Amino acid sequence: MVTSTSENCIGGKCDLYDQCFVNKARKQALSAQLVVINHHLFCADLALKETGFGSLLPGADVVIFDEAHQLPNVASMFLGTNISANQLRELARDVRLEEQEAGSGVSGLVPATEAIEARVTEFRQVLGESGIKTEWQTHMDRHEVRDALDAMIEAVDQLTEPLKQAAVVTEGMSRCFERANTFAERLSELRDARSDDTIRWVETTAKGMSLHQTPLHVGRVLNEYLADPDKSWIFTSATLSVGGEDFRHYLDQIGLPEAQTQFYPSPFDFENQALLYVPQGLPDPRQREHTETLLEKILPVLAASGGRAFLLFTSHRALQIAHKFLQDHDTQYTLLVQGSAPRARLLERFRVEPRAVLLGTASFWEGVDVRGEALSLVVIDKLPFAAPDDPVLQARLRAIEEAGGNPFRDYQLPAAVLALKQGVGRLIRDTQDRGVLVLCDPRILEKNYGKVFLKSLPPIPLTRYLEAAVGFFQDTYSAGAGSA
Repeated sequence: MVTSTSENCIGGKCDLYDQCFVNKARKQALSAQLVVINHHLFCADLALKETGFGSLLPGADVVIFDEAHQLPNVASMFLGTNISANQLRELARDVRLEEQEAGSGVSGLVPATEAIEARVTEFRQVLGESGIKTEWQTHMDRHEVRDALDAMIEAVDQLTEPLKQAAVVTEGMSRCFERANTFAERLSELRDARSDDTIRWVETTAKGMSLHQTPLHVGRVLNEYLADPDKSWIFTSATLSVGGEDFRHYLDQIGLPEAQTQFYPSPFDFENQALLYVPQGLPDPRQREHTETLLEKILPVLAASGGRAFLLFTSHRALQIAHKFLQDHDTQYTLLVQGSAPRARLLERFRVEPRAVLLGTASFWEGVDVRGEALSLVVIDKLPFAAPDDPVLQARLRAIEEAGGNPFRDYQLPAAVLALKQGVGRLIRDTQDRGVLVLCDPRILEKNYGKVFLKSLPPIPLTRYLEAAVGFFQDTYSAGAGSA
């Protein structure tokens, strides 16, 4: 009720424009010598420039991206377009609120908003199952989806007519009119587009949906900005290279294949600070019993470490199986499960509670810094290959194959390597840290491509023996007691 978004903010025509903290921050940025932002704001600025409406950020001579491995995915979100059920419903709601406040008296305005809400609900229903991401063409091959989409577009078009008349009454109505036009254009583009440079896909939730157009080659779009000869661009991250010092995958993703690269070794003594344990007797990770089997394998290691562990999974299903397994085995650990509380609160509890075990998926594989003895064990269930049913991934793999490349070698493998390096990076965060990494995927030793993963990891000694993993903690505690 009290928040303005980019869609309903009226900008300079607002009576409180000079008091707005967002505008004050922008003015400060324009006069600053150093501006610190996140990837999302940078890409939002690029997206705004794409529309021809100026920019959010001041010009700069040097741009430094930390955690630069995140840039391609963030750019994919911002440099495409999307339209969601929530956006359309919020438009209808805002029009009614403006009409209630201003009383334009334009005939048919409120009924038109109600028609939009009805058509959105009908369209969501014909899309079917919730929690699914699918390529757009899969749905457009069904006549009931095409009909429902046409009806939704027609409802938005019919709202623009009375909105055009009401737009002269208040600035809020004018913004609603602009939004309605934009949404109508996006929906029509999604229905009619046949570009080979974009990926059209749809995501469903319980009551909503979102329709997307994502660049097929985000590097081509980024190159238009990053190749600016008047700026210096610096990209830093612990996870930009594959198989040692090979940066080609990342450079292709950002559209700068000729950029200069430099690899710097870690300052940590991995040979003495860490141990990599790959348990014996694990089934193929694609088999259903894999998760429970690996949990049985790691129970003695968890006991030796006294908890103080991250269990990182590649799927929510595996996470839930692990949670139930540890509860059923009455392990006396403090179980902290992703989704049960905000991430920051879970990490705060993990740092202070004894015998804590945190179970997480993708969002805990990176950007998490727990130093000292609070985190001494990291368990990773599988090599983190991306889900093959992701529509954006499917389209990009097809494009690589059609261009004569090898989708697995050129995209899936390097992407999984970089993701694994992020997960492994949770373990040793300081020169005094010690710990065990348990990788529960036998493919890293049994498949030829496993060598690429191993070569990409820090030089951590490898063992297949449980006794060595348990003994690592016994040696660590003995050393600690001796120094005390």
